Amino acid sequence: LKITDYIIIFAIFAVFVFIAVFTSAQIIDAKINQADEVGSLRLEAIKKELQDTLTDAETSLEKIAEGAQLLVNSKTSISTIDQYIREQKAEQILKSDGVNFNTYIAGRDWEIIPDFNAPEGYHSTERLWYVGAIDSLGKIYVTEPYIDTMTGQMCYTMSKMLDDRETVVAMDFTLSEVQSSVAKMMD
Repeated sequence: LKITDYIIIFAIFAVFVFIAVFTSAQIIDAKINQADEVGSLRLEAIKKELQDTLTDAETSLEKIAEGAQLLVNSKTSISTIDQYIREQKAEQILKSDGVNFNTYIAGRDWEIIPDFNAPEGYHSTERLWYVGAIDSLGKIYVTEPYIDTMTGQMCYTMSKMLDDRETVVAMDFTLSEVQSSVAKMMD
């Protein structure tokens, strides 16, 4: 073989290597773009799921607050309000598969918190869910996540002040839905 033959063979080999590297780079780039698109779509779906969870919770709280408002306006007895709150708690537990695990109400001198043995010195009007709702002037207040005294679970509370400006309806939610959504992001 002549030197020119070696040069031609080397040139052909170099062209094949260049084509292989270029094609591999194109394939890798396409896969990265595809993964980014799938990840973005998945995050969008999870974000929507979280937003739907919060919207459902707000809708439930608004409905319960409207019913409580009617009872408070009609000067209904505390025992009737207690019955209403207990019924709503049971309904919400079933409806949410336990994510909403408590529904309660409090006024300046009274409180109805089903199945809660309040520790000594517990005053609803001093709790963040009550104060936050009063300060929010009728808008729904959402607490920062905290460890629930009753269950020991990480949760958050949504609360809403009624028109009398002293009665607050509240609902506790576990963070299980949020944790489930975060776990989906990790998959």
